[in-house]
Amino acid sequence: MLRLNWMNLYKKLGHAGKVCQHYNISRFTLRKWFKRYEALGEAGLVDFSSKPHTAPRQKINVSVHVSGF
Repeated sequence: MLRLNWMNLYKKLGHAGKVCQHYNISRFTLRKWFKRYEALGEAGLVDFSSKPHTAPRQKINVSVHVSGF
């Protein structure tokens, strides 16, 4: 698992910049995954569903056609 490799190298080096440069990722990305890794362990490195929690309300368009005046 690639993200686990990120975490192991980050813990080993303790330097986010070097890890990000090595794997060509942003510091934001590394920190996001590291926070999830600290909170949930390896389970935190799995993609979460991107499905919205709620569906937006549908707007109803009502059009009235008036003919012949």
